[in-house]
Amino acid sequence: MNKHCNAITAIIGMLCHATSVPELVIELLSHIGISTSTTAIHDMVSSLSSKSYRELRLLAKTLLAALVYDNFDMDFKSSQPTVGKLEVTLKHATSVLALSLLHVVADDLKCSAELWASDPMNPYIPDSVKRPTRMWVDCIAPIEDIAPWLLSPPGPLPSSTPLPNTSAYNAPPCPSRFIQTIAWHFQYMLVTFVTPLQHFTLQLGKPKTVLQIPVMKTTHIPCRTMDINQSTNDAQAQIIDNLLAQASIGDPTDYPHVTDLREHVLLVHGDLGTGERLFAVKQSRSIEDKEMCRLQPVIFVMGLFHLLMACAEAIWRMYIEPKEVCTDREPNSMYNHACGVRPGDSGHIGSKPSFQMMHEIIHQSAYARMLDCWQVKVKTCLQLTTLEAFAESKLTWDQIVELSLVLAQTYVDHEHTDNQEFRNNSLILGRLIQYVKLAHAMKHGDIGRVKATFLHWVFVFKSVGKHKYVTHLVKVMNDLRYVYPERLKYIIGHKRVIELTLGVHRRAIRLNWLCNPTGTVDSF
Repeated sequence: MNKHCNAITAIIGMLCHATSVPELVIELLSHIGISTSTTAIHDMVSSLSSKSYRELRLLAKTLLAALVYDNFDMDFKSSQPTVGKLEVTLKHATSVLALSLLHVVADDLKCSAELWASDPMNPYIPDSVKRPTRMWVDCIAPIEDIAPWLLSPPGPLPSSTPLPNTSAYNAPPCPSRFIQTIAWHFQYMLVTFVTPLQHFTLQLGKPKTVLQIPVMKTTHIPCRTMDINQSTNDAQAQIIDNLLAQASIGDPTDYPHVTDLREHVLLVHGDLGTGERLFAVKQSRSIEDKEMCRLQPVIFVMGLFHLLMACAEAIWRMYIEPKEVCTDREPNSMYNHACGVRPGDSGHIGSKPSFQMMHEIIHQSAYARMLDCWQVKVKTCLQLTTLEAFAESKLTWDQIVELSLVLAQTYVDHEHTDNQEFRNNSLILGRLIQYVKLAHAMKHGDIGRVKATFLHWVFVFKSVGKHKYVTHLVKVMNDLRYVYPERLKYIIGHKRVIELTLGVHRRAIRLNWLCNPTGTVDSF
């Protein structure tokens, strides 16, 4: 926009264009002075498209770009079908974003040939050279990497100010990162929802990070939308070819003006269906001689938002969909708790809730159950009937942390008990906390904590019949551990070593698995 442009009318005009407002209405608004004319709107769209096209090619030329695409539907209701011509108004298309790869350089991604040299799809190498097929047991850390306290019964927790009347089941002497993270969520619930304890917010801090993505703004450039329905393998190939043409990258022997991508890898983010069809295309083209013809540089990266949606659906299948839990005989079931919070949505909750509804239900149920654990433990240990009375007891923050460690060990995934109702609710709370941990880690950019939850969800998906997610999560974990190159990179920001055991290619994927469009903290 230049200085002669009315910014408000321009924004309203673009909003009308984006929401498919009829042109007659836009012309009326322009005559009134509320919006710009349709001609000016089309000029703005052309200008923005040209700018995006130039920026896309500049970014792709550095070979530090990742592509994200997904399908969307458009319903052209303005068309009038007749008896002789029945026209389908619903159209399927594909939208694409190009993201800048941060914390790596172009040479870090120069490993396409190295990966192809042991790829099981490579028909030109003997079977002895091909990578072996790995199972979920290969994802488990070696026994020497497990915290020592897991191998011995827990002992008393040393403290300068011991809690009165604590139970015999104390926190571990050296709590693992897993227990500490769960305990942090118990602390967060207490500090957030018990008003007299909100002065502990500054002492709460954040969970101990595993691999934090540095906070930097991710450049995102919209690409040209494609009139392609990506539901078939052939459509996936068309989409990739179209994107390579838009970005002007590929094989210079075919197109002399493009940037050479043959020796580098190109990260493509999408949902699981996209990954399956992309794998099928690469498999069918593996006999091709040229790298770009067989899509050798393309590496699929599963979208974590789609994983979060799958986790929410898995919890719904486990604890809400079964008819036996949707009765008054199960007052502590997740379904009854959700209906208590949303009495007008009981039908949607029991049938097929949206992701947003299920996301809120999981968090609300987890919060309520954790606060209930606090109240039960406070009543048992300190003979206090309410959390407000607990807040007035003037306990120190160290004592609250100690008690939260006890809660994390006592009430979460506690299978070995004769009380069936306690066991069921403990398992439910364990699943809910894992979801809350995943959502929290994604928002805060701790990709290490995100990856640490994968093995847990493998078993959850297996139990609810989501076998495709099981297969792909196992593949992702094994690829990050065994397949991708081990070359190291030590300079990020202030010349700081991030992780000496983290390979360049692994870091390129992990540190760019989430994007931060605003460049602010907790905005991943």
